[in-house]
Amino acid sequence: MKKMLPLISVILVIGLFIAAYLYIPKTYDIYEKALEFAKSDQYLKDILGNDIRDSIFVYSHISRGAARIEVTISGNKDSGLLLIRGSKKDNNWELTNVLFEHKANRKRYAVFKKSKT
Repeated sequence: MKKMLPLISVILVIGLFIAAYLYIPKTYDIYEKALEFAKSDQYLKDILGNDIRDSIFVYSHISRGAARIEVTISGNKDSGLLLIRGSKKDNNWELTNVLFEHKANRKRYAVFKKSKT
């Protein structure tokens, strides 16, 4: 058992890093705002169904000034990929655009695009 303890410790540490990597992007305001836009978008409701949910698996690249987050969303009819882009201005994150890529045909639909004012 003593020989297994270091291996178990390594596995636990790796598991914690993976869980943090998957969870941290979901804590950003832009993630929540993008998900709200997707859940309230009538076009997506027509494609996916009314019960739109996000996957536990999230891909993200977040730097000091830009964020790129991708998450699978699904409903009771279908699924696709939500592509979230954001930028940091005055220490606040802003959505720049949110796209939906339909799994069935790979077509993209703009859910949200920041105006250039």
